[in-house]
Amino acid sequence: MRSACVLSATGLPVLAMPAGFTPSGLPVGFQMAVDHYRDVEPLRYAKAFEDRTRWVDHRPDVGAGTGQDVHPVTTMAAG
Repeated sequence: MRSACVLSATGLPVLAMPAGFTPSGLPVGFQMAVDHYRDVEPLRYAKAFEDRTRWVDHRPDVGAGTGQDVHPVTTMAAG
C-alpha cells in the first residue's frame, strides 16, 4: 500500500480498517486521513460504519475458490 507510507509521513491522524470481502472472498479495507488535531473523527466514522454495515458479523469462506456471500456496503456522506 503505497498510500499508507505517504500518509504516515504527513503526521496526520489516519485510520485503516477492514470493510468486508470481495465476491471471491478477498478482504477489502479502507483508509481515512483527517486534518491535524481531529483525531476523534476517524473513530466516529469507523463506529458509524460498523454500526450501519455490520460487516464484522460476516466471515470469509475458507473453502478454496468458493468466495463469500457479499452484502452491499452503504456509503456514507461526510459531514
